[in-house]
Amino acid sequence: MAEPSGKLKKSMKGIYIEEDVLEVYEKLSDENSRGWGSQLVSDLLRATFEKHGYLPKR
Repeated sequence: MAEPSGKLKKSMKGIYIEEDVLEVYEKLSDENSRGWGSQLVSDLLRATFEKHGYLPKR
């Protein structure tokens, strides 16, 4: 759902990540700005859900 500013509403969700994936994520997260990791995960999930027809393509 979009907020009045045009941004999508975001919610916190804790998940488990495999150790090797987490290592790369943490390394890249240290090299990027705040919020980068959340946007990465959201983009990857969106792309997967669109690919499988769970979300309409933007």
